[in-house]
Amino acid sequence: MCVEPGHRFRVSFYRYWLSETAEPIAVPEFLRAQGVERTGDVYQSLAGAWIEKPDRDWDWPWIDFFLDASDWPSGVYAVVVYEVGDSGNADDEIGERTIRGAALGYLDTNTAIFAVTPVEPTASIAYIVPIATFQAYNFTGGGCFYEYRDPYAAPSRTVTLRRPGCGIGGISREARDPYDTASPRQAFAHWDAKMIAWLRQQGFAVDCYTDLDLDKNSILVAGNPGQPLYRLLYRLMISAGHHEYWSEPMREQVQNLLDAGGNVAIFSGNTCYRKISFDSEGASITKENECWPESNEATLTGVSYSQGGGWWGARDGALWRQTERPPIGYTVVAPDHWVFAGVDLPENRVFGAPERLLGYECDGVVPNVSPPQTTILAKALLEGGWNNGEGHTATMVIFKSGRGMVFNAATTDWARVLGNPSAESYAAVTRITRNVVTRLSK
Repeated sequence: MCVEPGHRFRVSFYRYWLSETAEPIAVPEFLRAQGVERTGDVYQSLAGAWIEKPDRDWDWPWIDFFLDASDWPSGVYAVVVYEVGDSGNADDEIGERTIRGAALGYLDTNTAIFAVTPVEPTASIAYIVPIATFQAYNFTGGGCFYEYRDPYAAPSRTVTLRRPGCGIGGISREARDPYDTASPRQAFAHWDAKMIAWLRQQGFAVDCYTDLDLDKNSILVAGNPGQPLYRLLYRLMISAGHHEYWSEPMREQVQNLLDAGGNVAIFSGNTCYRKISFDSEGASITKENECWPESNEATLTGVSYSQGGGWWGARDGALWRQTERPPIGYTVVAPDHWVFAGVDLPENRVFGAPERLLGYECDGVVPNVSPPQTTILAKALLEGGWNNGEGHTATMVIFKSGRGMVFNAATTDWARVLGNPSAESYAAVTRITRNVVTRLSK
């Protein structure tokens, strides 16, 4: 990892497992540490200068910890770096909470998330953490992929992954979610932690990877078609929340999975809408296009944000002010499909309205682009003041692709409802999700 130059610190580790908050785990024995001066469990990062820019490596001192974490299962973890004084005591609240063993939750500074990936698959399900989306919206350093108005900053075309933020900490450019104020959007805890926790609570084992893994490595299929060692590594790939930014290699890897007979379940909205590329070192991402030509991501995902919509709120001077969106739910149009087996639907076949399941961004079918064999499972007309997509139709779909199957819930907030057992539509959303994951992971 990288730590700001010239600081004395300790480190602690946390793991996201059965909830959206991270629980402390024992610090493994450090076999050795490079790039720091060490006295016991206190470290001193080297002095140096750096440039706090959004599009350039911040060039903080690299610290390589070599440790034995062989008993850590694949998942998403957090490392907390807390400053200590000359006496070795914590200098801030983060350090004090860490020493007390408090749950991590969402913090604004001093924390980084990382995925522990398996040497060999340990589950039939691969979960992809959307770090490219996290960094696209991360304004730390004064810029991101979006215009910012307080203070004004033009959009950056390239942003570095080597800066604070990326799913936990950093500066968010958006208003808080009125339906879940515990964490900002574009953060791991907001959607992804809920989805992974639910999967584990339901008894589904998952291996966790990031966009960078999907871009750089063959993590879903081994070998090449027609070769003796060609085989599926996973039966099902899942993404959730806001998996917006994809590279060409990411798309190719997922299509390879489908062609080989694997499946994809998307519990995300605005999925694969914008095209990026990672640099050769995996140190930065560059936005190549505002969107894929002719919304052709729909050939992979079945739907596109271009035919859906977003609800960002209202302008409040220089920034967005979040407003309540209309209580729109999904109307089931294929109630006899196996996706809805055992689902207790209301008489009007609408679910998710009280919880605002639709939004804050969602996707719809693209005429002449979405696969012709697509089955529309449920749909919702977006009306009542959507910032983008007024009059479009959000659409839940399923279709065959290659030798596999793709299910797409087509809304960002699916995991938010899935993580709220008190929600009126929790039972329906839970049963649909269980049906999909059970069928497609076998």
